[in-house]
Amino acid sequence: MSVEEAINAYLADVSAELRVSFWEEQSVRDELRAHIHAIASEYELSGLEPVVALRRSLRDLGHPADVGAALRTSRGRRTFRRAHLEPADAIRLERPLNRPLPPKSLLFGLAALASTSIGIAVAFVWP
Repeated sequence: MSVEEAINAYLADVSAELRVSFWEEQSVRDELRAHIHAIASEYELSGLEPVVALRRSLRDLGHPADVGAALRTSRGRRTFRRAHLEPADAIRLERPLNRPLPPKSLLFGLAALASTSIGIAVAFVWP
């Protein structure tokens, strides 16, 4: 198994524990991949071969199931939904949330205000 295949297998095992949407999973995978390469570059600066450095960085992160479970329990779903900066030509795999209407509570409040105003006007005009 090549190093890149080992990294992809590691990330797949971590993703299996996350139980989040595809887009959130990809965000976590990208972040973990960056951490793996950052740790490997530190090992390379200390004199290790690139392949050995990548394998050691995978070992240092810990068991993938433990990493995935720790990410899920320590961060929760709300953190995964934070705003992400994306390049201008990024491909979005999920349609952005579009809310053309205001929240239901605001609509309910406006409807109550309108019906109260109409009720008061009718009460004063009624013979």
